[in-house]
Amino acid sequence: MRTQEIRLELRRLHRGRGVHGADLRGRLGERLMALAAADDDTDAAELRRRLVARLKDCAAGLPAPERAVVVRALGVDGGEADLGERLRGIAVELGCSPRTVQRKVDAAERLLAERIRSRLSASPDDGWYVRRLTAHMLLDRPDVMAFEEREIVSTHDGLETVTLPFDLPENPGPQGPRLRVEVRFGGTLAAMNRSSPRRPEVTVELSKPLREGESHAVAVDITVDAGRLTRPHYILIPERRYDNVDLRVRFGAGRAPAWVRRVEAETVRTFDPPRMRGEALTPDRSGEVAVSFGNPRLQLGYGVQWGVEE
Repeated sequence: MRTQEIRLELRRLHRGRGVHGADLRGRLGERLMALAAADDDTDAAELRRRLVARLKDCAAGLPAPERAVVVRALGVDGGEADLGERLRGIAVELGCSPRTVQRKVDAAERLLAERIRSRLSASPDDGWYVRRLTAHMLLDRPDVMAFEEREIVSTHDGLETVTLPFDLPENPGPQGPRLRVEVRFGGTLAAMNRSSPRRPEVTVELSKPLREGESHAVAVDITVDAGRLTRPHYILIPERRYDNVDLRVRFGAGRAPAWVRRVEAETVRTFDPPRMRGEALTPDRSGEVAVSFGNPRLQLGYGVQWGVEE
């Protein structure tokens, strides 16, 4: 699927009154119809509702200036003025010429097309995805602790549970390492599946059923026996869509390892066994490093790795 094809569909959509124009179905190509998860039986009002919700969702991951321009250009922000009026409004807000506005719209629609292509190319989301993961690992305690907060978004009505996998140390033994999991907010712990010693799964029953497009925050705290942490890294390997990832590792003041590095879009073979390569990270005076990623690719590693030898 080519980004340029999606850009052409967006350009056709933004004409006239944008998403609020008449004959919306006739102005949508197959890719925007797929984005709206619509078919010939979807009525016009539902088609418009789904398309607006999913365009907003895709635009949410863009930088603020581009997001503001593209939602205005497409009429997603709720305005029903024609394209000329919307572009003049953008020019007044930004204090720039019509030609500059058109360049900004083109650039913003290109970024939005890339987000749409990524979403349409992703594997099935089984009902939800992660808009943002914020995680903090503490290594300056008797046990290793990780606090993970996810802002999830439901892609259908009635979502009630989510299942979260966790990576554990290698060679954990027949019983696995000592592991404690607590749901701090957003739901309750419904089940834990440890059939895979290295990658147990936790099922969280959400505090309420979610509607399509509704977001919800879930925080899970994990504690592992420090003596069993044999893999020196904190790495996410996405198996579903993640829009934004923020990871922080705290070694503690004066306890920094010999090297710390950023891991981005790497295969398991690249970061296991550990070795220094790529971008080095320097812990601050409290012994912390932080990394952020946007739109990580499925089945590749993103995070922090460290080692005791150069």
